[in-house]
Amino acid sequence: MRITTGEAQILSVRRLASVAALLVSGLLLSACNGGEDFSDVRLPGCAFGALCQENIVGEVFIEVVGPKPENLRYRCGNSISQLRSEPFEVVSSGRIIPPYTAVCPNNSQLVDFFIGSRFFEGTDLPFGRVLIPSTLTQTGARTAAVPVREQGRMTLRVTLADMVDSPRRVPQANNNAVRNRWALLRALGSPSDDLVNPVAGTEGPISIPALVHELVDTRFEELLGTADLDASDYNTFTAGFQPLLDALNDELAPEYEPGEEVRYAFPANPGADIAEVRRAMDQTRAGNLSLGYNDTSVGAAEYLFSGKAPNLELLGLFTSDLLVLPTGKLLGLGTVLVADSTGTSTTTRRGLVAVDGELNNELVFTNVVFENLLGAMDTTSMDLNGRVLADYVFSGVAGRANEDDDTDARRDFELFLRPELNGYEPLDPDFGRLDGQILGYDTVDMLEDDTAITPEGLPVRGGRTSRGSASVSAAVLDEIEGIYTLTIMRGCTVDDPGDGGESPECFEEITEEEQTDYPVRFQIVNPDGGPDELEVTFSFDFARERPGSFSVGGGETGPLETCVEIQRDANDNGIIYVGANGACPDIDGPGDSFPVGFVGNVVNDEDGDSLGAVVFMLLTGDEDNIAQYGVRIEGAIALQECGLPLVRPSEEGLENGLRARWIDNYRPVLIQAELDDDHDYGNLDGNDPEAEVNRQLVSNLQGLVNFTRDGVACP
Repeated sequence: MRITTGEAQILSVRRLASVAALLVSGLLLSACNGGEDFSDVRLPGCAFGALCQENIVGEVFIEVVGPKPENLRYRCGNSISQLRSEPFEVVSSGRIIPPYTAVCPNNSQLVDFFIGSRFFEGTDLPFGRVLIPSTLTQTGARTAAVPVREQGRMTLRVTLADMVDSPRRVPQANNNAVRNRWALLRALGSPSDDLVNPVAGTEGPISIPALVHELVDTRFEELLGTADLDASDYNTFTAGFQPLLDALNDELAPEYEPGEEVRYAFPANPGADIAEVRRAMDQTRAGNLSLGYNDTSVGAAEYLFSGKAPNLELLGLFTSDLLVLPTGKLLGLGTVLVADSTGTSTTTRRGLVAVDGELNNELVFTNVVFENLLGAMDTTSMDLNGRVLADYVFSGVAGRANEDDDTDARRDFELFLRPELNGYEPLDPDFGRLDGQILGYDTVDMLEDDTAITPEGLPVRGGRTSRGSASVSAAVLDEIEGIYTLTIMRGCTVDDPGDGGESPECFEEITEEEQTDYPVRFQIVNPDGGPDELEVTFSFDFARERPGSFSVGGGETGPLETCVEIQRDANDNGIIYVGANGACPDIDGPGDSFPVGFVGNVVNDEDGDSLGAVVFMLLTGDEDNIAQYGVRIEGAIALQECGLPLVRPSEEGLENGLRARWIDNYRPVLIQAELDDDHDYGNLDGNDPEAEVNRQLVSNLQGLVNFTRDGVACP
């Protein structure tokens, strides 16, 4: 059975061939509605049709972090410009471009970063390249996807480690190419408002002087004839670029006052580890990630005539939504289903799984395992392998519509990332694979021949669905660090104590603006895949709410409030913790503390003032100790409001103080697991136990959050 309402849902038990739970797959970029911004840059004698001036067009944003280089130039398609340190508006479109962000047309396949000129007859030094995923179009599978979008645009966030061998993120430790690019930026950088020795620090934003681009364009052979940006030896690398720094120093010398001369110079060899790049790699892995096998509307048909052809007598399904913390720790739940037709009839089993493991800062799944969360069920234990490439997990399998059709012969990563661009070509360990047992069945038995193509295991595809920012300012982290009280508010039903909604438990009235955050409609799906579907309208009693009281393990009784602490760690990440069964966490002591979320991006107004700090929380990880287990929360801490409440992460939410929403993906499944297959989910109005459990089910799907700072007295 599946009950859906808005974003909340419960797994539908039906035959696998009729499951339609499309979470992830390909990438659809919206039509471009960007504009052009014409600067004063123009070359004389420009050929007709050549790019001779700055041109900013598109809706694909590539944000560069760790370090953040102002005036690093880029080109993608017919968009050519340079990174800026402040938000700016594209005149013709009115679109605001975030700092350190390249803007590309929606059909761009790559963006090149460079120093110098790529205008007509210009000369440049290639600095790095990032491949941009294109639309995934598989005729047989007909898979589509939801791209990572922020404020109507598709966004990628990249570090220096993503520019060397795109789409693979290379390790920064002991990597010559990453080290040299970092050192060159640091050597060329200076504060944008003054000429100060750039070698004084090796952290923070960088501003490349405009003169550098001119020198590279006009004196390339003289200054960079022997330069090698990928040199293995650091001294060889710096010697090759020293003529450029000497020319820069000579040209700028007349601008200094006596006694204030500074010289651009390379930093000392950073050695094996570059902290600035490493932190950026840690932070940019954070966010939401969805994974699936056979989770599309066509299910097993995608691989029917491929090297991963399913065993039609033992079909499996897997789907999971994960939250990746900046530390790499994975949080989240997943759903598994097996349809066993080996006997005289088909038996369908389902289960709930929890994840353990991490996504390392090279975006490789490390020690990741999914295990059964419902103790009475058959064994489920699956290892996940693979890596994230350009925000996606690829299966590496070519799906076909039928045995004679070869139009879909290209593998999924070849449809996303064109091989003719000479980017990194994924290897077997890069592809998503699940291996182990699902509800007591071996995954190897779910395929016709698991050894037909490598690597072995069920093919998994996935992608990012949202993420936090690359970094949050120290000032904001300092402001929001501390202890908070979290209360999950459930909608009251007629079964709650107190006729007329006057019970102390049902004490808060749901405002009209917040009514839509409680489920009012849901759909009943026939578990056998038949045509009988029922849409039910449900209203909470007297439009009131009460605190949820879920104990560890999903029991009905438990703490009404959960203590939450936000702590700034050594890498400037804002990590969110809870303690055991609602108690405050003991992060630095011997007591219990469980990381359940992080602080993401900061929402600013037009003047640059911080309005809200976006947070992502998923209360999973230790089902034996975490109260409100399985609840997902995304909101913004309202920095301008007393008590720092958590509101919707939107302009409307921040302006009107509308509370953030919670969604529970655990407790509703526990309730359903206890029900018979012939349970009538449409019975909501009766006084019988069946109707009562249905109302309880709906009230546990989603609602609003009370979240405020402890020790703050507000009027």
